[in-house]
Amino acid sequence: QQQRVAAPAQQPVYADAVPHPYGAPVQVDIIISEWMGYFLLYESMLDTVIYARDKWLVAGGLVLPDQCTLSLCAIEDGQYRNDKIDFWDNVYGFNMRCIKELAMAEPLVDTVEPNQVCSDSCRLKKFDITQMSKEDATFSAPFSLTVQRWDVQPTAASGSQRSGTSMQNVNDRVKFVVCP
Repeated sequence: QQQRVAAPAQQPVYADAVPHPYGAPVQVDIIISEWMGYFLLYESMLDTVIYARDKWLVAGGLVLPDQCTLSLCAIEDGQYRNDKIDFWDNVYGFNMRCIKELAMAEPLVDTVEPNQVCSDSCRLKKFDITQMSKEDATFSAPFSLTVQRWDVQPTAASGSQRSGTSMQNVNDRVKFVVCP
């Protein structure tokens, strides 16, 4: 009996072919996933977590992290602007300003130091991963930023996930952050 149960458990688990020793549908008590993409949702695996939650999570089961927020702030990064944007004004003596517009339109994924933040932060959206649908990740949101310094260059976006769910033997909240 132990061998019959242990053998399938040692096999790789695939999304639509979860092995179960008795052929019954598999239900799970908890789903833990680090699904965040850039700016929380870009190239994320959130839709996969929602699919797994709806297909395999038992009623009352846990999804961790279970909440996430998307925020925005203004930053100053003069060095980046000089190196990557203003560079096109004079490329080894050639005026390449036509490329500058393309460079400005390209999103940048990078680390932002705290001293580069020039404004307050504005929360764009809060998600409850235990309840949301895939369609909830497509949205628009008004925002307002109060600039605290006048050397503002680009805008930075951040996303964070956390678990507010209490679990047995876990007293502290689990927090994953991608932010400036």
